[in-house]
Amino acid sequence: MINVPIDELIKRVAERPEATIALSGAIGTPGKTVSTYRFTRNIRGRIEEILEKVSTGRGGGYWVQAEYGAGKTHFLAALTCLLMDTSKDLWDKVNDEEIKSFRHRLEEIKLFPVVFSLKGRAGVDEEDNLFKVIENSIEESLEKVGLEDKISITTEDEIIDWYKTRPATFRTPIDDFIRGKANTRPEYLEEKQLSQLIVQYCKDTSFRPEITTSTKNRISHIYHQITDQGYYGLLFVIDEFEAWQRRHPLDSAAYAYDEEVLET
Repeated sequence: MINVPIDELIKRVAERPEATIALSGAIGTPGKTVSTYRFTRNIRGRIEEILEKVSTGRGGGYWVQAEYGAGKTHFLAALTCLLMDTSKDLWDKVNDEEIKSFRHRLEEIKLFPVVFSLKGRAGVDEEDNLFKVIENSIEESLEKVGLEDKISITTEDEIIDWYKTRPATFRTPIDDFIRGKANTRPEYLEEKQLSQLIVQYCKDTSFRPEITTSTKNRISHIYHQITDQGYYGLLFVIDEFEAWQRRHPLDSAAYAYDEEVLET
């Protein structure tokens, strides 16, 4: 029997190791995220498939499924970092020569990132709405790149934009209605209240404002506005979707709605 001192068997490390990583934190440290990612044979094939589609202008959707702690979030974070930043400095940290070869094919491709985790999201009423969460995430991304005033995202925005682009003769009765209800001028109201009063006027007069309605039309509306700003396309990365979906019964309307939004 050999006796070995415990301090030779167990060594203290300077930093506490991460059991799992958070998506936002990993994307915030791209160098570390990319340099520590290991491309296995199966993973390499999937990443090459995605990079190939992006480089040739083809869209696509992927569902990533594995056991807890298997590396799903690290995979999403590393892939997102590489698609968001095609600089040589970052790609030199890639530990796979085959993956590195894609950098030059992606250099001119600028994707608008919408990256978020559904872990801990959702509450009650309108907060338990996947499309609302996506809208909020798009708005956050727009603020980061300074495009929040150039893109119409929510129904409130679209209604107000529609109202502001009406001829003065058309807008006057709406303004009169708003002043009568709110006892102030429209420009002094917050967006939510203004849009609600515009909608109320339209209902009272049986007028249908010209705004997009379906999930597909809303996403398409947003997409075209963003690509008009010089982006090649949109990059949606949604983490922890399964945990969100489990809250709704399999055959419920909420479950079907989430699937429709995700597929769109």
